Amino acid sequence: MEAVKFNSGVTDRKGSWTGEMRTYANTYLNPVILGQIMTYNDERFSLFWSRGTSKANPPSASALWVGKHIGEDPDTVRAQETIGYIVFEAGLGMINGQEILAGIGVDSIRGMTNDPPYSYALSGLSSASVAVVSSAGMDGGDGGWPVLYGQNPVTASNLNLAIDEDQLKDTERSHTTEQVSYAIFE
Repeated sequence: MEAVKFNSGVTDRKGSWTGEMRTYANTYLNPVILGQIMTYNDERFSLFWSRGTSKANPPSASALWVGKHIGEDPDTVRAQETIGYIVFEAGLGMINGQEILAGIGVDSIRGMTNDPPYSYALSGLSSASVAVVSSAGMDGGDGGWPVLYGQNPVTASNLNLAIDEDQLKDTERSHTTEQVSYAIFE
């Protein structure tokens, strides 16, 4: 596992999905990337995302790009921000006596108005208290971000999700399928 932060001046958006190429400090077979924008240099929103060899592929052992995006916001200029991300090896692990299940789900999570929740089946934990999720690739051209969905979105056996979108250009919140990185804490 590793934790990284860096300053990013690149802002991805509808029609422009590049991210910034990064390298791993360690070797991973199945990396799981979770991140966030750590500063608030610009009062307008921006969101973390990661990808592999193309915008639609999740990060892999040999390909990692991370960045901030603004979805369909027509105002495409943003201030530089600090991005932080953590890399886990997929699977069940333990940190300070607490079990953590990390993974990247299948390409099946759709939008808020498609018919959520969309679920990932989980195994290995006896209980679950918290989940952290991030985008792992960007299939949808409008951009979006994963959200925990419903009153009890995380259990030891299930993670309920949806993809949300901004409403700055249009009001629709439907979305094609996406993959989501997750870490579930017991």
